[in-house]
Amino acid sequence: MNKQELREAYKQKRKKLALEEAGRMSALIVAHILDFLKEHPEWKHVHIYLPIQKNKEVDTFSLYESLNKKGYTLYTSLVSGEKLLTLDISGGVKIVEDYLGIPLPTEQKVVSPKEIQLVIVPLLAVDRQGHRLGYGKGYYDRFFEELDDQVYKLGLSFFAPVDSIAAESHDVALDACVFPEGVVEF
Repeated sequence: MNKQELREAYKQKRKKLALEEAGRMSALIVAHILDFLKEHPEWKHVHIYLPIQKNKEVDTFSLYESLNKKGYTLYTSLVSGEKLLTLDISGGVKIVEDYLGIPLPTEQKVVSPKEIQLVIVPLLAVDRQGHRLGYGKGYYDRFFEELDDQVYKLGLSFFAPVDSIAAESHDVALDACVFPEGVVEF
């Protein structure tokens, strides 16, 4: 399967998930992330995506709330042209969906991404080498280029890794991915 076929197959696979099942798996994934973070107390600056619920992305809202309560400095992204702007969402900033169903903070404080230590990213599929398949726009690959090389890149997926995704020169591999069954490091 080429990337576009794989992308469509995984969009359909997610679409077929019952809401209750997606919620159950999201809760397992969030629990694994919280356990994983205990192993890395040095990570205090975390970039987290806010899930597009109509796309049945892994739900990170409970993770956002939990990390806020624990005092993490939290960031998310906002699409601006061809790139992602980094927004500080620490301290329990209110999140609302825009007219397209995209969750956005009501307060949009743009900051430099230079302090980020961990990036939690959405994906449609991932392979056994950590190559992620997103929606095909390359936003996260370009975003990764702005970050320090030491930033840990963590994907979230409902589904087991595929054998291989054709990586291109601009594709940046993940360091690990969290599944309902646990964390897999690459």
